[in-house]
Amino acid sequence: MDEQQIVEQYAKAKAFKAEAERLEKEGEVHSEGDGMTRVAIIADSHFDESSRFDECCEIHEWIARDVALRDVDLVLHSGDVFERKSTPRERLAVRDWLRQVTEHAPVCMVRGNHDAPRDLALFDALETRCPIRVVEGAELVSFGGFDCGRGIDVACMAWPRKAELLSRLGDVSDEQGDQIAVNELRNVLRGLGVQRAPEPLERPLIFLGHVQTRASRVSTGQPLVGCDFELGLEDLALVGADFYALGHVHLGQEWTIDDAPVVYPGSPRRTAFGETEPKGYVVADFDQGRLVGWERVETPARQMILLEASWNGETLELR
Repeated sequence: MDEQQIVEQYAKAKAFKAEAERLEKEGEVHSEGDGMTRVAIIADSHFDESSRFDECCEIHEWIARDVALRDVDLVLHSGDVFERKSTPRERLAVRDWLRQVTEHAPVCMVRGNHDAPRDLALFDALETRCPIRVVEGAELVSFGGFDCGRGIDVACMAWPRKAELLSRLGDVSDEQGDQIAVNELRNVLRGLGVQRAPEPLERPLIFLGHVQTRASRVSTGQPLVGCDFELGLEDLALVGADFYALGHVHLGQEWTIDDAPVVYPGSPRRTAFGETEPKGYVVADFDQGRLVGWERVETPARQMILLEASWNGETLELR
């Protein structure tokens, strides 16, 4: 890193510190008991001790401090906590981060395609001030008490695998299996929406899922691993949520379904070459069950410089 880059990194870190101090001083938080509920959404952490592990831990510690300053009521993680089957060092790092976060708010996580089965379930048993819920399939999780205002319903769906959806069927052709699996997945989405109590509730329904959507774009360098399904917005609409919090794609982007935001927060740090876009997480505010606003919060992730060049057979030219 040259002198100019060091100066830029220092200036950015100083700016983030100033913003944190402003939030704390001006009280840009909601008052307890005012009916407001604030939710933080994090995705695609990819804890990986073989790839800039120090930065990964530093960024997540920054997020833990930031959600505390913002007086967040619930923290959601939409999957890919780990890069692959976790190591003891990676599990300890996630444990420490979760302990920081749950000093202030409960946490709900779904399994991503990079997370090995049962790797995240270990944290269900972690002793923390606020609870941790891990979902490895599809489940409606309700949060009330603690600081969650009037309560929050979270329709959780881990990364869908076709083999799991078809496991209870007999022999079927590949074509039949594909169609049956798609129909079954749509039934799962529909079922998550109808599990709520029939009477009107002044509490939001958030869909938390690790999914690939047909409308999404990826960062230049992000590899996609093992995708059995691509969901359309019309599929997600079956849930009937007030907010859709997605994981899997590292490039932050959003759409709407009947005025309900559909949001990929993107990864909180740059995990692959080509991810030059800003990195961060998302904060959403609800008032008596109604979404009143949401924003992206940029993290102080290390910058990545992308050099593009062309080779004409004789010389290399930078673009």
